[in-house]
Amino acid sequence: MRFFQIWNEPNLKNEWNWQTPRPEDFVALLRVGAEAARAANPDAVILFPGLAPTDGLDPRAPLTELEYLDRVYKAGGGAYFDIMAAQSYGLGQPPDENRYIFLRNRANWNWRHPIDTRNDVSRVVLLREVMERNGDTQTPVWVTEFGWNAAPATIPPERRFTWGEPVSEETKGEYLVGQIERAQREWPWMGVMNVWMLRFGGYAEPDPADPTPYFALVGRDWQILPAYERLREYMNRPPLAGIGAHTWEHPAVEALPAGWRVRFYGSKITFLGGLDAEAAPVTATINGQTGGLEPVLYAGQRAWATAELPLAEHTIELRGNLPPDIFVVERSRPFPLFWDYGGLVLMLLLVGSSVITAQHLIPRLDALRQAWRIRATPAIRGAVVFTLMALALLVFYRLSSQLPPTIFGFVLFAGLALWRPDLALIFVPLTIPLYFMPKGIFDSRFGLRESGIYLPLHEVVLLITVAATAARWAWSTIQGNRLTSAIHNPPRPGASATQDGSIPQGKDIPKAQGESNPHSAFRILRPFWPVGLFLIAGIWGVIIADARGRPYVNCAGS
Repeated sequence: MRFFQIWNEPNLKNEWNWQTPRPEDFVALLRVGAEAARAANPDAVILFPGLAPTDGLDPRAPLTELEYLDRVYKAGGGAYFDIMAAQSYGLGQPPDENRYIFLRNRANWNWRHPIDTRNDVSRVVLLREVMERNGDTQTPVWVTEFGWNAAPATIPPERRFTWGEPVSEETKGEYLVGQIERAQREWPWMGVMNVWMLRFGGYAEPDPADPTPYFALVGRDWQILPAYERLREYMNRPPLAGIGAHTWEHPAVEALPAGWRVRFYGSKITFLGGLDAEAAPVTATINGQTGGLEPVLYAGQRAWATAELPLAEHTIELRGNLPPDIFVVERSRPFPLFWDYGGLVLMLLLVGSSVITAQHLIPRLDALRQAWRIRATPAIRGAVVFTLMALALLVFYRLSSQLPPTIFGFVLFAGLALWRPDLALIFVPLTIPLYFMPKGIFDSRFGLRESGIYLPLHEVVLLITVAATAARWAWSTIQGNRLTSAIHNPPRPGASATQDGSIPQGKDIPKAQGESNPHSAFRILRPFWPVGLFLIAGIWGVIIADARGRPYVNCAGS
């Protein structure tokens, strides 16, 4: 035995004995398995286990497979496998789909998950990007599972759509062939592709409500299904070399009595090594036309290459003294300037669009703000702010354990508390019951420790309210000092002391800085009484909890 795949879908809890999947733990297992296999057989080839494509929202899979793989590389796991394995299901979508996420519609709406994160076959590209970002550009990718489900209408709807919209058996076959052809055209790093599955096995008949058997290519009674026929028809065609570099042993190379024939899909083919023109002339026939092969330098090596061809299937016949060692099939980029500078143009268009939008939006928002101040009563304004505070705390506490959503909720509540600290104070006693259920944050992308950090919601609300009250008091004090200074330093003749051109008169004139006011200290401290009492009570509660939580020490002991 030469090929070993260690484990399957280790990023799922149910594949990891219902423990929370930790990539670092899997790397330890992978290292032991790889070292044992290589010690027993130096030619052993280790396959990485196929990761289940996940969005990180399912409790059974708290990490996306992309985050999981990135942490595997960070833990040094790249040294313990030779081939990357991937799952590439279409989940009802066609094989040429390039859509990763989209808004749900009324047919599949879910309030908990308004964004549909079902992957399509293109998601394997994201997996490859994680590999390349970690410096792994040479490891090939094998698809260990791909397929479409053809569950009939007799399957209950709640189970029939488990793997996306079911397709017909005929469409299943077309989609399987389409995905193979797409891999040949677009993904030169793609190797073996395994259809899941040939037949639904087992000694017991499947549950009639289970859609799983409808991935199969043959029935339980070995009846040949249309998808099998379509695959057989496609695989009986002459082999075709896709985009990428290939050795001369590739199945698309056919030996002729006086040369070789190569079938490929692309717009150019280059041959390296062999074809010694000095020993014998090198000739070629492309699609039945003689000529078209020219000597070139390819990556500093002498080579033979065709001119640019239409992007399609081609057949080339070679005559030469020695066979090439390697041939490279390429695909020319249409509109190369677009590919090079299209992203920059798009960014400039977005910036321009944002500026124009802001120019039209800001006056409208200002008009709405003025109308809000005039028409909305203080009670309505307070109710709206209170509701927004509650939503902000809900986002902070329940939306996600990752850092960005948590910070968003925190900042939103803090901003509203700065506006109305009196309303923020109401949430201080309301959050006391949640004191022993702190908010957990787990996000290794930002350097948080593996065990996460925990923030009691009650203390967070209390500290934000105290800080907001202090900031409001400081701002009011600064504004008051400015007004007092304006009174004692009247403007020169012709100037105005206030924005509306009037000079404060009578009772509107604050007392001079040196005047006695027995109630001024009370007025300054009055906003702090409620918050201060809660702060003292909170600190005292923490002190008591800490003291009573300590274990008793046996003074008689050592």
